[in-house]
This record gives sequence, structure tokens and C-alpha cells, in this order.
Amino acid sequence: MILLDTNILIELFKRSPEYIAKIKLIGLDNITISRITVFEMILGALNKRELKEINSFLSKFSQININISICDKTVNLLNKYRLSHGLYINDAIIAATCLEYQLPILTLNKKDFKFISGIEMID
Repeated sequence: MILLDTNILIELFKRSPEYIAKIKLIGLDNITISRITVFEMILGALNKRELKEINSFLSKFSQININISICDKTVNLLNKYRLSHGLYINDAIIAATCLEYQLPILTLNKKDFKFISGIEMID
């Protein structure tokens, strides 16, 4: 199982052929997203029509809920990396989800995660 970062999901939503091919290669059954990614995608909706399209699109993906253990890991990551590396809460939650479930991440922004020990990034 691979966790998709929000930026990959945005590319898929925009129907980017490169990322559609990559996901077909991995297989939809081998991918999941964090609920924070759902929140971010909804926040990006420009109107009600797009919001409806986003929700329909998101329903195709397995989603991992944010639990207390992920919250605790997020707090630890923010304490450790917020000031030194500028870690943001959304990336901290995604990283904590990866750590909690020992999932590799597929992202366009490796710089957001490369300093976190235990995070495996997929090319």
C-alpha cells in the first residue's frame, strides 16, 4: 500500500496523463490517502460544481482516518521539525500517517518529507 500526497491527487484530478499512467501501474487497490488530503482537496474547490466533482473523485480512493496515535505522532513531528525545517501541519499529519501505518509516500515535494526519519518516498 502506498500513501498519495495531496499534490499527486491534484495531478490525478487534473487528469495528468503521466500520473494516471503511474497510478495504473501501481494499481488503485494499492493506494490510499489521508483524510487531511480529503480536507485539502475540498478546500481547493472553486465552486459547487467542482466540489461535487472532487467528492466524486475522492470516493474512488481508500482513506485513512486521523486517529489519536496519528495525532500524537503529528505533535511529535511538529515539535521536532516545525522550527528547524518549516514543517506544516498538513504535511505533519500525512507524515504521521505514513509512520503509523508504515506506508511509503508518493509525492511531488520530497523536500517536505526528506528530513523525517522512517519515511520512505516512492519515485
